[in-house]
Amino acid sequence: PAKGSAGPAGKAKATLERPGRQQGVLWFANIYPTKASRFDFRQALTHTNHETLIPDLLPSGVEVIRMIPREREGGAFVYFAAPPSFVLQVLRNLAKEASESSSGSSAAAAAAAS
Repeated sequence: PAKGSAGPAGKAKATLERPGRQQGVLWFANIYPTKASRFDFRQALTHTNHETLIPDLLPSGVEVIRMIPREREGGAFVYFAAPPSFVLQVLRNLAKEASESSSGSSAAAAAAAS
């Protein structure tokens, strides 16, 4: 493509844009069994695991944009879009967990010191 024109990468980026929604990528591990031998047929039976398992694991309001299975590594990359309220909720939960774990460890240290 000529300079300044949208090539294949620009086209792909345009199809992933979701106005008013936050986007991200998650890695889901252990979706596929690791291959034990050359004649291990389990991967043939679980080829579409990511299509059924991953959407059920995500909370409502989170839209799966695309999934890239990585059978050799046993997982899948999931590109998703979520409303800003969901992102804020996740950040609040992480901050709450961090403050609880730091206050819990300081309380345990105070109890051990006395």
